[in-house]
Amino acid sequence: MAKQSKSVHWEQVSPTWWSSAVGYVKLERTLWSAFVYRNQRIGKAWTEQRCGFATASAAMRWVSSEAED
Repeated sequence: MAKQSKSVHWEQVSPTWWSSAVGYVKLERTLWSAFVYRNQRIGKAWTEQRCGFATASAAMRWVSSEAED
């Protein structure tokens, strides 16, 4: 089953931090890291991380694509 495209609303918290309901991205040294919230509905939540994005928009695209329905 193909994933549906999601429209995620991002808010800039600081020059090095963007936040949304499904995760956040932040600048660490010179590269961006992305964090996706997982399994929040069942009470056993964790955060998945991926590092090494050159831009904030690339990290945000990854978070949006990985977000759960």
